[in-house]
Amino acid sequence: MVLIYRGALPEGVLIRASTVRAAPATPAPEANIWLDASAGVTLSASGRVIGWAPRGGDPSQALPVPDNATGTGFRSDPPALQFSAGENGGLRLEGAVADAACVTIALILTPGLPEARTLLSLQPVAQGDYIFLSLEGPHLRLARKDAATSLALTLPADPLQPILILCALSSGMARLSVNGGSAVAARLDAENGPADLFIGCPTARKGMKNKLGRFDLSDVMVWSGQDLLGSGAELAAVRALWTDRCHRGL
Repeated sequence: MVLIYRGALPEGVLIRASTVRAAPATPAPEANIWLDASAGVTLSASGRVIGWAPRGGDPSQALPVPDNATGTGFRSDPPALQFSAGENGGLRLEGAVADAACVTIALILTPGLPEARTLLSLQPVAQGDYIFLSLEGPHLRLARKDAATSLALTLPADPLQPILILCALSSGMARLSVNGGSAVAARLDAENGPADLFIGCPTARKGMKNKLGRFDLSDVMVWSGQDLLGSGAELAAVRALWTDRCHRGL
């Protein structure tokens, strides 16, 4: 429909097609692995996630752990995997990390109520010990299962907003950062060698329902052999991606 206005309009009201600019695309983080809920998700007939493939044509994909019999919950708008309290929706990406002793992992998620609990774990291949990242209320914790030491960080005041979590392991140190803020660090040794990445659960073992909480997850990024929180490299693109997820209402 065309509207005709006979009066005069002030300068600046009219917008010509030549002046319109498309919004710039969010720069893609150059991670070794980038699991993005808007791409690479395979759903069952009932709408559950039964596979999550990384961007970039990587043939590997995160698959449900044995105790995740029906697949992981999924929301399409905006895209996010949904984890429920007491329900194992865990996924496993075998051999995701070349060396568990040096890696950076980023997550973009919205915590649920009462708490998210286990977000991920990193388990060296053929070993029982593992490093896990958990969120209990506003308290974020990175720890090794069989070690006394851990690294903790308290989240900003509003836990229901999308958050960016960065954790890094390098040279026997662990670092944690939230929403691009300053990192905290502590001594935390990790086993050398390749490791599997578990998402939304501690390990492939059954049980441990009390470790499973509620959160929506849009992105998981892995940089093998890099400590981004020690070097500062690549962080601008990760923060830009988090800002984009906040705007779309994750």
